[in-house]
Amino acid sequence: MANSNHKSKNQDALRMFMGKYGIGVILFFMLIIISIMKPRFIYPSNVLNILTQISVNCLIAYGMCLAITTGGIDLSVGSQLALVSCLLGQFIVNMNMNVFLACILAALAAAASKAPMISQPSMQTIVSTIVVGEICSPSARAAAEASLSLDFRVVISRK
Repeated sequence: MANSNHKSKNQDALRMFMGKYGIGVILFFMLIIISIMKPRFIYPSNVLNILTQISVNCLIAYGMCLAITTGGIDLSVGSQLALVSCLLGQFIVNMNMNVFLACILAALAAAASKAPMISQPSMQTIVSTIVVGEICSPSARAAAEASLSLDFRVVISRK
């Protein structure tokens, strides 16, 4: 009886540990296994490349974590990211704008698309995020198509 009680406590402790730190343990073992299979995986240049590629997703995840922690939800993150990316491309490439100024203007455009919806206290959060997504997606598409048409005209005029 005492042996099964001790075994049950060990299983409970392991279950608690894995429930708390399981993702980190799995990530650690994955890093070890991949590093053994492909030694170039842990080269500093590759690690820097991976960190650079996931930086935008980490920022979005942090913002979503804050939104969910405060009891809200935001479904328009992807369309807002698309809008900001297309506007940055337009501002920097086609208008030769300063990068810092372009970032500020693109962020203001994203905030302007969201502010009227959030300032309505009677509007449900889920409705406002869907509306913002429906505003930002076509806007991003229009900005991207304007960029493509401008680039196409430049290519034709060079010939």
